[in-house]
Order: sequence, then C-alpha cells, then structure tokens
Amino acid sequence: MRTTHRVLFLSVLAIAVGCNLFPTPILPPAGLNIVPGGPANTNPYFGKLRTTQGTPIGEFMLASCGCGDWRVLIEPSNGLARSSFPVQFYTQGDYTTDKMVTVFGEDEESGEAMSAALNQLEGLTTGVYQPVGEMQSRFDATRGDSHNQPVEACGKCHIGDDTVYPLPPWHPQKYKTNPNVCFECHTVNGG
Repeated sequence: MRTTHRVLFLSVLAIAVGCNLFPTPILPPAGLNIVPGGPANTNPYFGKLRTTQGTPIGEFMLASCGCGDWRVLIEPSNGLARSSFPVQFYTQGDYTTDKMVTVFGEDEESGEAMSAALNQLEGLTTGVYQPVGEMQSRFDATRGDSHNQPVEACGKCHIGDDTVYPLPPWHPQKYKTNPNVCFECHTVNGG
C-alpha cells in the first residue's frame, strides 16, 4: 500500500512539474473568421507584460503599422532584446465594431506567440505571451485615445537603435528634436 501512495504522489508531482516546465502552447484560433485589416479603431494599445503571479516584467504594445498591418511589440525590462511580430484579428461571424475579437500572432522564425481577447467597446485587451524557451506571461493593455500616444507607438517602431522598421536615411530628421511631428506628414493608417 505504501508503494501505491508513493507512486501516486510521484505521478501527481510529475504532472504538476511537467505542466509548469512545459506550458500549453498558444495555438491559432479555430473556427473564427479573419478580420481583414484589423479593428476599425486603429489607435494603439499600451500595457504591461507580467508574470503569471502578476509581477511586471516589461512593456507591451499592440499597434497598427498602417494599411491593415498590425504588430505586437514586447520590451522586456530585464535588458533582453525586444521582439515584434505581426498579428491577425478574428471574430465569430461577421465583424462589427461592438463585439469582442480575438488577436493571435506568432513569429514563425523564433516560435514566440501571443493570443488575446480585445474588447473594442472598452478599448481593453488581455492575453498571454509565450517567449522562446521561457514560461508564459500575461499582459493587459488599454487603447490610446490621444494624438501623442499614436506618435509614441510610431516612435517605438521606427525611431531608435532597435527598431521594428528603421526609417530610411533620406527621412527628415525633425523627429530627433521634436518626437511629436510624425503626423505633420503621416496618418496612423500609413498615409
């Protein structure tokens, strides 16, 4: 009888440890329709990346790069390189601006992935992020609603040493002295 208890205890322990060491992979949604171009409101979402226990471990941004190209940008606070990859939006049935949509993205080269629920009416998104070789983390973010926040999103993607899409060398350098000038020439939708 003692051996049975020991085997049962070790089995439960192995399952508990195994679930923590090998988290469930984040998979693309099944049975949902793609929302071409993403949500109608293209303001960016800014938030925090957290451990499953709630400790902040980085910055999270979900933003449109124009022309229906949406990306997620993760900036770890531990000094590791930031990462960025494209995302798609999905909905049950036809897309409308008043219902929840699902966000999913993965970097096919690195294996990173994220999945979230996006509440379009309240401008909130929450979900999970799976970095390569690490435990899953959670994030929550709020939709920006001011002129400066979309400009901040543009800066995170296009300006600096570690950019998602570096500005070409011929681009005007006015942003270096005034970072809020992007919309003098551009719109959020890529114009």
